[in-house]
Amino acid sequence: MSEMAYNMPDKRKSLADLIAIFGIKKKSQLKQHCRSITILQEDLANLIFACMGQGMPWSHRAHHRHFQPEHLHPTSDDLAALSASGLGKMNARAQKTMNKVTALFEERRLLSGHIFFNADLSEWHLFYFDQRDFADRNNHWQGGSHIHLINHLWPGRTAQDVWNEFCTGNPQIRGALHVRFQRRPHSNYPLTPTRPLR
Repeated sequence: MSEMAYNMPDKRKSLADLIAIFGIKKKSQLKQHCRSITILQEDLANLIFACMGQGMPWSHRAHHRHFQPEHLHPTSDDLAALSASGLGKMNARAQKTMNKVTALFEERRLLSGHIFFNADLSEWHLFYFDQRDFADRNNHWQGGSHIHLINHLWPGRTAQDVWNEFCTGNPQIRGALHVRFQRRPHSNYPLTPTRPLR
């Protein structure tokens, strides 16, 4: 896809809109801001790389992992049934195994989370997403491709609690905002090492 066909929003606006999130002091203002912006992949990546250097007021940690429902993992009996079915039309037991494998690919989550935080963890911002959030069709959000955001403006939430929730199990972080997100076609998202917050 050519750069022209990418239909890229104004890069300066995307970066300014992303940085503005860190200065908003009221949840209602953050909600309003996030409804009107689109963040570009390269701007989020540039912010991550900037936070790895010296002199930034924010630290950054990332966590990337797969979540696959345990009940959908093929057992040794499932694999044996598939093997025993041989070539051609599958028997009922082999078809059941294939249905399980198909469901595994549909229900798995390839999760990525990026948390930015100050030295005492009093201010923090968690951006997270899975592969389904970028889908053009059947996206769970009517706005299309997006990332999720939750931060220190949510009452009763701490950086460590939200980070622990994201890093374990199948996170369903309630109340997170949707922010439009545009990825550059055919690019890989930069991965950074996972480290504890402190």
